[in-house]
Amino acid sequence: MDRCYYACQLLLNSVDTFVIWYSDGLDGFVVTPEGYLVAANSSENLVMIAANLGLKLEHQKITVYDFDSLLAWCQAPASEGVHATMFLNAWNFFDDLTGLQANLESRYVFLSRQASYIYEKLFYGNNLPSITPIGEHYIPSWSNDELIEMRLVFMAGLDHLKKKLEL
Repeated sequence: MDRCYYACQLLLNSVDTFVIWYSDGLDGFVVTPEGYLVAANSSENLVMIAANLGLKLEHQKITVYDFDSLLAWCQAPASEGVHATMFLNAWNFFDDLTGLQANLESRYVFLSRQASYIYEKLFYGNNLPSITPIGEHYIPSWSNDELIEMRLVFMAGLDHLKKKLEL
C-alpha cells in the first residue's frame, strides 16, 4: 500500500496549526528528526513544507480537530457535552500520534487501552450507516466513572500533543 498524506488543522490554545497525517496500514504523523510534528501556521505553508520534504498532500477537505473544545469539556466533564464524532476523531488522532498501533508505550497508550470499552461506545454512538440498522439510533449513556476515565485519556492525549508541538 502506498503511503498517502493529508493535511489536518488543529485548534489548540486559540491557535490554528496545520500538520501532516499519513495512512498506509500503520497511520501516523510526519515528524522532524527530533520527533516533533512537522507543522505550519497555514494550509498554504504546509503544502510548501510538504513539497520541500518530497511529499504530495492529497487534495481533499482538511480535517479539523478542535482541541480547545475538547479541553473545555475536560475541565468540566458531563455526559451532555459528549460529542461522539468529535471525541472519536480526537481519540483516533491521539492513537495515531502516540503510536498505539505500533505498540509504543506511553501514559496515553496505557489509558487508551484500559478504556477501550469507552472507545467502543463512542464508535457505536457515531451511528455509522454501515453498522446501524435502518430506523435504529444508539445514544450512549455515561457513568461518572466513564466520564472521569474518558477525561484522563483525553488529558494524556492533549499532553502528548503539546509535547509533539513543542508547546
